[in-house]
Amino acid sequence: MGKPTFGTSVYQANPEPLSFFDAEDVCQAQSSHLTSVLSMEENAFIYSLGSPLQATWVGGQLDHAAGSNLSWTDGSSTNFTLWMPNEPNNYLGTEACVAQGLLRSNRLEVASHWNDVQCASRLPYVCKTTYTRTAI
Repeated sequence: MGKPTFGTSVYQANPEPLSFFDAEDVCQAQSSHLTSVLSMEENAFIYSLGSPLQATWVGGQLDHAAGSNLSWTDGSSTNFTLWMPNEPNNYLGTEACVAQGLLRSNRLEVASHWNDVQCASRLPYVCKTTYTRTAI
């Protein structure tokens, strides 16, 4: 069975909890990046790859000095966001990486939404490789 695909991208869900930067290193070693999330449909797809009620790293980073600007590790545009209520909040001034899913909440209505998290937290993660189609 092949790896899951969505559009022109291939995904690899990794259940081993790692820090954000260690997870990105593993993804890069596989010629990919932590996943960017570019639409509501892709967000739902990525959420379906993980364990229910388990937070998962996606490839978002926040620059709080610049007003919590979001960037993706793969350089994708940041036109789509899906933050949990009152997020991102940079709790204690230490949250600069983005996770999808619940950490300590039972609010199922936002189970696939995003939260800013300490980058050193150890979470499962999803790598994404995007292929461009070329005309023959």
